[in-house]
Amino acid sequence: MSQFRKEKNRFIFLMLMPATILLVGLTLFPFIVSFILSFTDYSLLRPGQTKFIFLNNYIELMTTDEFWIALRVTLVFTILAVFIQVVLGVTFATLLHNENTNVSNINGNIIPTQTIDGIEIPIINHFGTQGSGGGPAGILNVLLIEDVRLSTSAFDAKYDNPTCF
Repeated sequence: MSQFRKEKNRFIFLMLMPATILLVGLTLFPFIVSFILSFTDYSLLRPGQTKFIFLNNYIELMTTDEFWIALRVTLVFTILAVFIQVVLGVTFATLLHNENTNVSNINGNIIPTQTIDGIEIPIINHFGTQGSGGGPAGILNVLLIEDVRLSTSAFDAKYDNPTCF
């Protein structure tokens, strides 16, 4: 490994260290302390009188009805929320992707489409200016583009809309 590469790696390591220390300090440290305290009878009302009671806190928790009710509600909510999100997401994606239904025209109403040399670009302002690297389509050279068409209608000219130029 070259000297320059070693210095570059060292510099990257030193730049990442403060954020890493902060991340570990703010997340991992409280988690470990809470886990250790869960095996004791620690109380803020008696700060110096802590005893190690091993799994008694967990055994007591498992014997309460409130824990099992909360666990059931959490599981039902999570399963239903994920199921509904997946079903709705797949349904809308399928409807918007299918060009044989009128629902696919919602995409043209919500996001006006622009056609550049026959290629639909949903958001034209993501083109970078010449010489910059901005936007997902910034790789295109704007000097090589022949034709740009903007359609704010649900139907573009290629979908038989005579008012679209």
